[in-house]
Amino acid sequence: MNNKLMVFLLNKELFEIDKYRYELENFDLTNIKYEIHDLQEVINKKRIFDIDLNTIQNKNIKKFNDYNEWKKYIETLFTKYGRNNLAFKNQIIPTNLNSFLINYFIKKKIKINIIENTLKNSPTQKRNNKISYLCRSIFHFFKNPKKIIIYFNHYFFKYLSRVLNLQPSFYLRFGTKSEKFYDNKIINGNSFDYNIHLITKNHKTSNDIKGDYALFLESPTPIFTGDVNLEGVNKNDKMTVEGWTNSLNNFFSFLEENFNLEVLISPHPKAKHKSYTPPYYFGRKISKDLLSVSSRNAKLIITRASIGISFGIINSVPISFITSNEIKKNRYNHMVWQEFFANSIGKTLINIDD
Repeated sequence: MNNKLMVFLLNKELFEIDKYRYELENFDLTNIKYEIHDLQEVINKKRIFDIDLNTIQNKNIKKFNDYNEWKKYIETLFTKYGRNNLAFKNQIIPTNLNSFLINYFIKKKIKINIIENTLKNSPTQKRNNKISYLCRSIFHFFKNPKKIIIYFNHYFFKYLSRVLNLQPSFYLRFGTKSEKFYDNKIINGNSFDYNIHLITKNHKTSNDIKGDYALFLESPTPIFTGDVNLEGVNKNDKMTVEGWTNSLNNFFSFLEENFNLEVLISPHPKAKHKSYTPPYYFGRKISKDLLSVSSRNAKLIITRASIGISFGIINSVPISFITSNEIKKNRYNHMVWQEFFANSIGKTLINIDD
């Protein structure tokens, strides 16, 4: 059989932005087929998010809720396509037993061609050994006991994977730095965001903004659930919906009045807003475009700590990092992370309640 198959292993639903991350539409121009395996129920025993998500339909998505069911299906693909015509783009990190078993099966048992990324999406903060920071971290862990289990599992299965040498066949490298233990074949490529930028660079805007605008990069919480089900914390852990949206409204009004900027909301890829002018943003417009498109003509990008700032960097747009009194009071350590992230590109964190 001449057909080839690329299998994307994901621990989540497929969002619109993923079409560009993985260049799915380009597969139609080749003789390579593709499948997307949604394995979040296999790994987490349930769907991660309990909100209305901005997901897309795709005939190539296959959802599994049992490890053995998925394993048997992979064996049928192996028989159908053969080793040389089957490859995996693996996005599953070994953080618990089932995610570890998935990696062990494809890397040690059937030994299929596997591609993984070499780097994280953003700078990594070095361990903070200040007593005050450590005490707050310990308090936060015991306040959220599920997080202790998540933390232990993450490092245990990461260590076990290294002991068993569970490495892919190839690493897709973006950036100039790689961890020392990468000794497999390296493929030079782009980060997801730069890939999206290249693919959408000729997309025209559909927003009806007439003048200059600032672009706020929305984080899911506290308005939406976000990743809190994975993290084992309450979505109001850092701030409340009322407190955060009121702080944003005051800050946005300040920008609009003093700098003649309309504030446009860039929605988080996971979030599905019921209106383009929702009440929690006090009637401000939700952008209809991907961030790669809406960021091009923005005069300012505002963020809590989103890796979406990469589009501001690509398009040479000024970036502002913001926090609030609630974050400072409830999650001071998170504010320390925000400061680190801002400082990594030479910025200063702004408390919008000041």
